[in-house]
Amino acid sequence: MREAVDDWLREGLDGTSEPTRALYEGFLGPLLEVIGARPLRVLSAGNVRLSLGQLVARYSTPSLQIARNSL
Repeated sequence: MREAVDDWLREGLDGTSEPTRALYEGFLGPLLEVIGARPLRVLSAGNVRLSLGQLVARYSTPSLQIARNSL
């Protein structure tokens, strides 16, 4: 999972400013701490939902929504 997100951050944001890219990295970082080691081929929507649920107490709803939408 982490490799796919890193590729997207590096190559999939053409025309995006560096501050915006850093913002996405910041939003995705906490989520990747939870699911980053999981192979992408076995990642499910349920895995993402449970992982986001673990982060609800520490992060704002808009931050979590951006992380989810970025996946």
